[in-house]
Amino acid sequence: LRPNDDPGDVFFYRLRPVISTLVHKTHMPYALDSRRMARFQELFLAGDWEVSQLPDYSRANTVNPVATFNDIPAGARYRFMLDNAEYFVTTFIRGPVCAGQIATNVIEDQFWVTFQDPQSDLSVTDPDYLASILPHLVLVPQKEGLVTMYADWKDRVHEMNRYLELRGEAYRKAEPRGRSLEDIWNGNGENENAALTVFRNFDNAMVTTGFSGGLPKTLWVMDYPMLERTYYLLVVNFNVYGSVATQAETRLYFDLMRANGENNFLHFMPPQVRTGMRDSWYLGSDAQTKISKLYEIVNEDMPVDIPYKGDDPKAEFVSLVTARLQAAAGPPDVLNRCPSAPCYSAGA
Repeated sequence: LRPNDDPGDVFFYRLRPVISTLVHKTHMPYALDSRRMARFQELFLAGDWEVSQLPDYSRANTVNPVATFNDIPAGARYRFMLDNAEYFVTTFIRGPVCAGQIATNVIEDQFWVTFQDPQSDLSVTDPDYLASILPHLVLVPQKEGLVTMYADWKDRVHEMNRYLELRGEAYRKAEPRGRSLEDIWNGNGENENAALTVFRNFDNAMVTTGFSGGLPKTLWVMDYPMLERTYYLLVVNFNVYGSVATQAETRLYFDLMRANGENNFLHFMPPQVRTGMRDSWYLGSDAQTKISKLYEIVNEDMPVDIPYKGDDPKAEFVSLVTARLQAAAGPPDVLNRCPSAPCYSAGA
């Protein structure tokens, strides 16, 4: 059975111990204990909500998880994933979908990931907004095939850009002053999942908590729709035995998700630097053509509610976010980011 196949009338899970050698690439445990059970009950059982209809195993439900689980409160779903964001990001960064040079070429050698605060995420706080974007959150085509792959991908790009247009319009109304530091989830100052670093090498990648390494070229800001769709596209629904078309489509949709996260970050930058900053990430005629013709045009008419003072807003943003996250940002990486001499860790 594949993850979304109909199991039939009776289905049993079998748990058995892992007796093979544990290796970093495939060892991604998810702990279950009394504390986590209490958190599950707090998130999913304490509220007053009902399931109108259990989803079936059709392709239509497979390709849009945000709609499939729409009866479950979005805030509960998002906070469930934020609590263990490193695990969920690791499952696709270190999982089989991100193995091999073609897959890892989608991401940068090093970048940082932050998350939008649930209290400022309209997909969590505004049910009408969430309902308006649901039709445009489809991940993959209803049918797979090499012949129709390019046309299907263009359709998905169109839907993605339409979603981003609706998102921009909604946030302009909700936040006329633009994005602010309060829109970045701080993990309550202690949850180290609030800040992640992704490293890649030739054909594999890994995730660590905290901001590690020097100032990266790009950053992601993941919101609820992006986090849930990325997990279901690249982990739950990824068919490791799929055809060439399946593998290629997944790679292209991973590309869309990356661009989505980068553009979310750009809206925390001053409007006048956004296009130039993104252009500096995508050098060469092929990359520029793809960005300008297919992906979202960077919105330069939406302000930002962050009082930047210097001429390096990205570095300033990182400094401000690090202060906001406190311990959740991880220990200072003085080897790669030394604010002032002497450059060594305490006790070294």
